[in-house]
Amino acid sequence: MKRNSFLLLSASLVIFNVYQVKAQDLKGFLDLAAMNKDYADTMESFYLTKAISLYPKNPMLYELRAYSRAKIKNPKDKNFGFTGAINDLAVAIKLDPVKVIFYEQRAYFLSLADRDYEAIDDLNIAIKIDKKNGNLYSKRADVWWKMTNIYRAFLDYSMAIRFNTENPYNYRKRGDCLLSSSDYYTAYSDYNRAIQLLTKDKPEAEKYNEEIVLSFLYRGNCKMHLSDYNGAISDMTSVIKHNEKFEGPIEYTFEALKFRGTSYVTLDELEKACIDFSKGVELGDSSAIDLKTKHCKDIKFETK
Repeated sequence: MKRNSFLLLSASLVIFNVYQVKAQDLKGFLDLAAMNKDYADTMESFYLTKAISLYPKNPMLYELRAYSRAKIKNPKDKNFGFTGAINDLAVAIKLDPVKVIFYEQRAYFLSLADRDYEAIDDLNIAIKIDKKNGNLYSKRADVWWKMTNIYRAFLDYSMAIRFNTENPYNYRKRGDCLLSSSDYYTAYSDYNRAIQLLTKDKPEAEKYNEEIVLSFLYRGNCKMHLSDYNGAISDMTSVIKHNEKFEGPIEYTFEALKFRGTSYVTLDELEKACIDFSKGVELGDSSAIDLKTKHCKDIKFETK
């Protein structure tokens, strides 16, 4: 009896030591993968593959490797790029078919690979699992928007707002749907709400925020359509100031200068309009040339 107990204890110690060694090896491989995280090469994926060889039934390891593989652009090797990421997440889903994040992540890579209907299918499954997750409706709306299905995008952004009333992105994007449908008044209301949330308790932005820029830009657009030209000028000025201060995408400044200039034209303030059109031309906006030619032939002005 004592001998059998000794053998069982010995076997338990061996198994414990094996697991301890495996755990140490796993940590080592994960540490090495993390060291190579910022490099778009195969080394991070290599060490994650080593980790998977130790624990082939751990879905989280496939999730990590999916993001690693997505960074590597090699169209000749289907183990890498978006296809590699999609395949790894398929394994993760097989191992844990009720984990919402895996479907959400695979949908993201499917959409990047222009497999949008498959992305919608994954998000449908995720929503069935977690019906009150506003983030999932927002992600599905993004795919519908990409597919130019504006009505379904609008419905999903509305659902996202229902479950998360404090997310400015969903208001801004629903505003985009309404603006594209020429519902300027309701779109204005959504952009206004987005701006309120974005500037709540922090009127001065500390860093570049694209959502602030786009919300002001498109709210100003709505104001123009609603004949509030002074309001449009104010919003476009906010866009220009924020974009220039933080060196945001020049295209947003182009749009704001054209919208502001057009509002000045409507208010018969041609000198200010021509300053805006000329500044756009100077910054490299070729589309501002026609506006300058049309409105500024006989106007004398100086750009500032």
